[in-house]
Amino acid sequence: MIGQVSNGIVAQGVCKRFGSKGSELMVLSGVNMTARLGEVISVLGRSGSGKTTLLSLLGALDRPTQGEINILGTEISKVNDARMEHLRRSVIGFVFQSFNLLPLLTVSENVDLPLRMLGLSRTERWERVQEALDMVGLGGYTYRFPDEMSGGEQQRVAVARALAKKPKLVLADEPTGHLDSLTAEAIFSALQSVAHDRGALVIIATHDTSVAEKSDRVLRIQDGILG
Repeated sequence: MIGQVSNGIVAQGVCKRFGSKGSELMVLSGVNMTARLGEVISVLGRSGSGKTTLLSLLGALDRPTQGEINILGTEISKVNDARMEHLRRSVIGFVFQSFNLLPLLTVSENVDLPLRMLGLSRTERWERVQEALDMVGLGGYTYRFPDEMSGGEQQRVAVARALAKKPKLVLADEPTGHLDSLTAEAIFSALQSVAHDRGALVIIATHDTSVAEKSDRVLRIQDGILG
């Protein structure tokens, strides 16, 4: 059994299977890991290796089939869905591969959306939105709509949305995948600053060794096994 871990994540014996009995697919097998606040960790692996599934579990978007995960003091297999939702909303920032921007909202409105659930004043929300957009180099894009932007620019909005919450845990799935090398470097620097200056834990799923080598630690994953 995992003890109380309030300063990071501990996963022990984690497995994840999909499908029904007799036709199950093992996506993660026997994952053990420890990650602490203030770190930037890259999970390095090819497409289909289990990176995205691992992030989903570490971000309380799903539960393991077997094993235990403790996220900042919360054992997710022992809490209800409402508690998991509160954990995601209050302390976790996600950067998804698919961006998940709402096309009818402006850039600032997309970044502001998760802040509305935190009970912040309009002034504080606006300040956080502008700070996050500045961090990813989109300070002048406040009133643009997603369809007026390139894929790389939309990716940067998705990163800003995650950072605006000032989360304790940032989970980023291929955050530099649609970016040129200079912009990718700027995005990594922003994520690194969130860890080293704000004390957050940043976990990046990537297939890019140039991203991984800049991280504090690299965990390699292959066929659902984390090494």
